[in-house]
Amino acid sequence: MRSVVTTLTLGSACILNAADSYNVLFIYTDEHNFRTLESYLPHIDPSQRHPWGDNVPLETPNLNYIAENGALMTNCYVTSPLSTPSRASLMTGKYPQKTNCIGNDLILDQSLKTLPALFKENGYATGYVGKWHLSGKAKPGFNPDPDYGWHENDYMFNRGHFKSIKDGEDGSVAEVIEEKPYVRDGYSYMTDYLTDKAIDFMERHKKEPFVCFVSIPDPHGPNEVSEKYRKMYSGFHFENPATAVKETTELPSWGMPREKFTQKDLQNYWGMVKCIDDNVGRMIDWLKSNDQLDKTIIVFTSDHGDMCGEHGRFNKNVPFDAALKVPCLIYAPRIIKPGTVVHNPVSNIDIFPTLANICQINTMPEVDGTDLTDLLKGGTLRKKREYVFSRSGNNKGWISVTSERYKLIHSVEVNDKPWLIDRKADPKEMVNFYNDPAYAAIRKELTEALVDYCRTHNEPKYENQKLRKELSL
Repeated sequence: MRSVVTTLTLGSACILNAADSYNVLFIYTDEHNFRTLESYLPHIDPSQRHPWGDNVPLETPNLNYIAENGALMTNCYVTSPLSTPSRASLMTGKYPQKTNCIGNDLILDQSLKTLPALFKENGYATGYVGKWHLSGKAKPGFNPDPDYGWHENDYMFNRGHFKSIKDGEDGSVAEVIEEKPYVRDGYSYMTDYLTDKAIDFMERHKKEPFVCFVSIPDPHGPNEVSEKYRKMYSGFHFENPATAVKETTELPSWGMPREKFTQKDLQNYWGMVKCIDDNVGRMIDWLKSNDQLDKTIIVFTSDHGDMCGEHGRFNKNVPFDAALKVPCLIYAPRIIKPGTVVHNPVSNIDIFPTLANICQINTMPEVDGTDLTDLLKGGTLRKKREYVFSRSGNNKGWISVTSERYKLIHSVEVNDKPWLIDRKADPKEMVNFYNDPAYAAIRKELTEALVDYCRTHNEPKYENQKLRKELSL
């Protein structure tokens, strides 16, 4: 593996004046339940704020700082609650079926303009550390080729959720630990290590505009964390969420309980979240001490959520909010008023065009996402965003449309019935209102929106005859 790049040659790209340009620090977690951010609690129905028990603490002061001084999106949904397709959408602003990445371990279409490639063309130093998951099956796959627009990607690895990592003498990555015990003496814990590398990148490029992307594999499983954070929550009792026990007779395949709830899994998950928050604090402190905070956009979000025992499930790839909705915080000084809260439904495909507009990049490629800048400024969107659309990984499973209040899910699986959720009347997402006469108008509205999405964006699942028959109502 080659050693770390220490200087950049930007070639013929337009060289921006660092004094007049925003930097971008993008902090991206993996499988992160939005209810584990303290700043989200006031915006969650009281019955769902603490599904694991009122005695379990949430302490995320550094993520709170971003929310309090920027914007918090209460309804940010991903195009697919699975790593590769979700990440492909984030990097291109397009739905997964347009990126060659409808499932995991696929290769992002190299003909597409990516977020880093656009910023690189406009004079930004671009650097990525952490999990990538867009270059096929290589594991770990450090420093993947092509680079998709990243000047520096020595500490980018294609896939894996490693906990322990160590540098070689030349500064390159020497070893990662995949098997048990995951956390070992003599190695750095992955979240701490990636934060070190992100701070190093920003330090070396603080005199020019930069995009620093730090992709933290936590709090994805295996649910293990370093001893300091493992001890923090070992004494707390986590309750099995109430939604885990339910009648299964009429449930679709995606709604069936299937995993066993354990205390250790949740205790260590909380430890991983706390470790993430502390490292977010380290990055914010670096920005403050180097006079970079006032000219840096900070984005914090995740590729998808984690059920964390809700509905008797862990992990993702289901259309429940715990998997499909992600935390999304954006700090942009002089653009976003501190404490802004956005309730409109938004999608991770919207982040690319929004960042480009805030940074005054006018050479945007064609994207499916919506620029949210006006919304973040407290106004309304020129192009109204009423719905977001999502799909399960690959071409089986389900597709969904979500508005601020409702969610409609259709599945290609033979025995799955359509499912209509009213998140205000039923925040636990336990009741199917699809055949309720009182919801006929809502059902029709959402069905029309879903059909329009399928036709406009060439949704492969729309070729399924069962699904098409249901949507013809």
